[in-house]
Amino acid sequence: PYEAVYRRGLALAAELGDAGAALGFSEHRRAQWLTHGLTAQTGRPAVRPELDELSQLLRRRRAMAERLHTPGAEIDPEGLAALRRATEEVERRYATLDAQTMFDPAHAGTLRDSRPLAGPAGLRAAFSAAFGPAWAAVSLDPLDETGERWELIRLTGDTLTARVLEAGTDERPLLRALAAKDPAFRRRFFGEARVRDRALARLSDWLGASAWAQDTPTPSTLLIADAAGLAAFPFAALPIGSGARLGERAILRFAPSLNVAALLCARPAPAPGRPALIVCPLDFEGRHRPLPESAAEVAAVAEAWPGATVLRGEHATLGALRGLADQGALARFDRLYFATHGIADGEHARMSGLALRDGDLTLQEILGWSLDARLVVVAACEGAFHVDAGGEERIGLETALLAAGARATLSARWPVADAAAAILLPRIAHGFATHGDAALALHHAGQACAGALPDADRLAWRVLGHG
Repeated sequence: PYEAVYRRGLALAAELGDAGAALGFSEHRRAQWLTHGLTAQTGRPAVRPELDELSQLLRRRRAMAERLHTPGAEIDPEGLAALRRATEEVERRYATLDAQTMFDPAHAGTLRDSRPLAGPAGLRAAFSAAFGPAWAAVSLDPLDETGERWELIRLTGDTLTARVLEAGTDERPLLRALAAKDPAFRRRFFGEARVRDRALARLSDWLGASAWAQDTPTPSTLLIADAAGLAAFPFAALPIGSGARLGERAILRFAPSLNVAALLCARPAPAPGRPALIVCPLDFEGRHRPLPESAAEVAAVAEAWPGATVLRGEHATLGALRGLADQGALARFDRLYFATHGIADGEHARMSGLALRDGDLTLQEILGWSLDARLVVVAACEGAFHVDAGGEERIGLETALLAAGARATLSARWPVADAAAAILLPRIAHGFATHGDAALALHHAGQACAGALPDADRLAWRVLGHG
């Protein structure tokens, strides 16, 4: 409802040339994520029978729809009527759950941290303490619904600049295509080197990305506020002159907003020496395609994380994870690793989640967890999926895990080949075990696999948060 207000404020700040006001409007706009993401965390686990029954209803409805939409199938009036009844029942049950979760005092949670939004000085202090002097932060916001005008804000240790970017006839189609909710398209796009490289060069020039990374002997940190329609974009691949790419000059770190990044930086460091939890169902009792190839992947990750608790195959169940959650034991794990299917439901955001052996772990249930993990890896096709809810709202697995207490997530923005994931992810796990920095581990693994893995597999990954 406030989208037009934020755009008007941001446009006015741009007209006045007031970078501080532009940053304030941009961060307030993105702060919707705080209210919808963090306050959605339940004070106690959601009523599980309701979640399980609704999940089963959704699965039955999907199966009915698939049968009715099979190419060449005759129209079945009774089947259509049954689908309509199933849809109405799902919508009724979901609306009840949604209302209870958001407004029932027995379920509704509170903000983890209700401090006001930090200004440039507060953000600088947080980022300098976390990353040293070599860092920069960028935020990109549309100024209108057409996507013709954008406000680019850049914050460093000693400067704050804001400028309006006019998207021309070359940029607008590219921006729209990359923002489309079609992960398979993005994979195809980043697999076509000639098309991709021309588009990347054009977008890099438009953004002025060559100024984003500091020219230092070691890569600097670049913080990116989950950038509007570019959230699925591989900033690491942007050419920035002299044959270099942005990901070679900077370690990329993403966050839902710069204030969320500052909050995560300020969280106390967890106790060292804690174990990891690895979850790998392998099979899903006919609900989803089996993933036998993930066994070798998680074995390599377990080798990188000695002492990990591994829930594999028939042990990777809803009951096992619920038992850990009920005992408060999830908070004792330093790292979590899920090798499974991601389930994105754009109409029922709370029912999105991860597939386990005997059922689906919903986003709503994750919001009831209490985590203290430095890193959660979601090794699932497009684990970075999100559901737009107006403004810069990006509600999905990543934000649910951050709201539950994780410091950072690693996930893919489009489908990745299983063989490529089995090579890249254990490298990242080894790097994180060595120095405890997920973004740095991804940076090093991506550089090491350049030329050995297709760019469509190597560039799909991002770290959201600070860890």
